Amino acid sequence: MAASTKRFIGKAVTCPVQKTEIASLRKWYLQTFDMRVTQAKSRERRFLAAVKLVFGQDCTFIHTQNLLRREQVKNKSFSSSSMSDTTGFCTEAASGSCCRVLAVGVSFLTKQAFRCLIIMAGAACFLGLASTSAGADDSQLPAKEITVKDKFGGQIFGYGVDQNGTEGILSESVLLPDGNLLVATETFDQSTGKIVKVVTKKTETQDDFVAWGVVGKHVGLFEQEHVQGIFVVKRTFDILSPLAGNRVTGKWTPPVDGKTQLLEDVEGNQGTPNVAAMASPYACCGRFVFGSDVAANKFGPVIQINDPILNASVPPVLAFDSKHNRAVLAQAQGAPFTVPEIGLVNLANGKITKFTGLGFGFVNGLAVDSATGIACTTTETDNSAEFYDLATKTGFIVVLPNIGLYSGATVAVDSLHKLFFIAHPIPAALGEIHIYDEKGNLKNSLGGFAIGPGGTTIALNPGKRTGFVQAHGSNGNSSALQSFTY
Repeated sequence: MAASTKRFIGKAVTCPVQKTEIASLRKWYLQTFDMRVTQAKSRERRFLAAVKLVFGQDCTFIHTQNLLRREQVKNKSFSSSSMSDTTGFCTEAASGSCCRVLAVGVSFLTKQAFRCLIIMAGAACFLGLASTSAGADDSQLPAKEITVKDKFGGQIFGYGVDQNGTEGILSESVLLPDGNLLVATETFDQSTGKIVKVVTKKTETQDDFVAWGVVGKHVGLFEQEHVQGIFVVKRTFDILSPLAGNRVTGKWTPPVDGKTQLLEDVEGNQGTPNVAAMASPYACCGRFVFGSDVAANKFGPVIQINDPILNASVPPVLAFDSKHNRAVLAQAQGAPFTVPEIGLVNLANGKITKFTGLGFGFVNGLAVDSATGIACTTTETDNSAEFYDLATKTGFIVVLPNIGLYSGATVAVDSLHKLFFIAHPIPAALGEIHIYDEKGNLKNSLGGFAIGPGGTTIALNPGKRTGFVQAHGSNGNSSALQSFTY
């Protein structure tokens, strides 16, 4: 149904807004109105868009869990029966010239609509999103969430989006009744979720495709695993340059023996041509990294990682610092309270520098903003995220919010807006994605994501302030991609 942004009662005032966690508002939604997480999450975004119209800036909101009650808020009034449309509201007296948001009241007219009343000093603004208004104007509302369903309804194995384009890439695998597979790599439209083209497909096979995502300047990268019997006997890599061409344009031939070695990770910063890649032999040990211009199929020197922590059985997590042309590695081994180690590898001359990290346990996620040299990691044991200045080799820890003592997982970076995104799974439940600035301030928590214990790839398009994560499938699809806005 169409949504509308109603006229403001009173004059909008641009002013600072008290910032705390939007997740608290969602929890209150759930407790008061027994709404599902995914529905509440959508309303939060509409709520933020409406408030942005009033204040002229992005903001999050006060901790409503302990402020709002269905019948009263401390000694202030709260009524849902005094308005004919049953719009609940709560008010609190403003003092002086302070114009921060003092209270927020929310009620649901239907499961598709809600209204909010904000009381602030010097101005009162009524913001509505109604499903019954004619002539609706959606221009100020956030983009509708979309679902990307792969063409053949299979399990998705890898995906990514072009941060400077309109398309994305994914690979899928469908188990056929006879035990063979139908596998495909496809491109999709970021705005609609529609599959643009099936780039390549095999059926009645045991081979597989894995999408590595988008690297360099609009270059899609995916892997083909060639199988004989029960063994992968060869791995080859294809590129789509540009991705929007929707066809394979060449091969990427990294210095990795597909029979005896495994490509563990490829990381890059879109818009810059090079990536950092990491590989290791099937037999322990001998991990190595190298740089590559994927589109040109060119490679830097192979650099052996001999450090006992970074070269052990648990692979380090990898990020690429394009400004300094270096791979950034992080990992810990052994006991739960082992302290991580951070390694910086110059991909031109092979020089490796290391420093002791923060937190305890295995490192689950890592991302680096190359422009500022700030890195963010998550650690397994202590439910925390760590922020590092790679130039000074110093950092600090923040404890992840809301969910409790469950460790954070994968990390992604929006270098345009200087934000880190942290996947925070919950066993057998829907998880959250926390958004931090580079100073470790929590900016938002988005809920309703089906995040597995290993995390999920967070594929961001900073220019559009959108992202994609893997989600449960529906209507016959084994899995899908779920979009979000921020």
